[in-house]
Amino acid sequence: MAKLKATATLTFSQPNFVKFSKTLKARLDAEHRNSIRVWLRALLTKIPTYTGTVRGSYKPLGRLLRVAVPIGPISKAASMKKFFKYKGKSYPLGVAEGSRYSDFNFEENTTSDGILYKFTFNNTLLYALWNELYPAPEWMTLPSNPPWDALIKGDAARKNYMDTKVQKRLPKFSELEIKTLRVR
Repeated sequence: MAKLKATATLTFSQPNFVKFSKTLKARLDAEHRNSIRVWLRALLTKIPTYTGTVRGSYKPLGRLLRVAVPIGPISKAASMKKFFKYKGKSYPLGVAEGSRYSDFNFEENTTSDGILYKFTFNNTLLYALWNELYPAPEWMTLPSNPPWDALIKGDAARKNYMDTKVQKRLPKFSELEIKTLRVR
């Protein structure tokens, strides 16, 4: 009795989901940082320079994101002012002192709905808050033309960036690398 032996090779393709997921995650991480760069650049256009303290409070974030935080010319009178006094407490002024008034945090959380990116910036400089949200008290006599609305402008720029640029920069599912598998 003769035996017939047959060997076949089956070839099929499968998308490389692991590589796509890694590529997508890397791109999302980069775009989250880019959106904060856009936010920072936009809000800096609305913050005037007086003693440089408020702009100085954004310098550490600027260094991390590689965004220049220009200080601009500081008047001689403003450069002579070393402290801001309010309710018996003295607050040091100046570009170098500004970084003491702020901190920031980048967070990433994976949930059942996907990845949640969060950025928090805290500025505890009292008169920065006054000038941002509503006109500072009259006794301050700052030449800053408040309210600045810098945070509003920054948020609008970041949202516009997220809505118009990010989607175009993410990898497309149609561009998935295809793995070829052979089974014998």
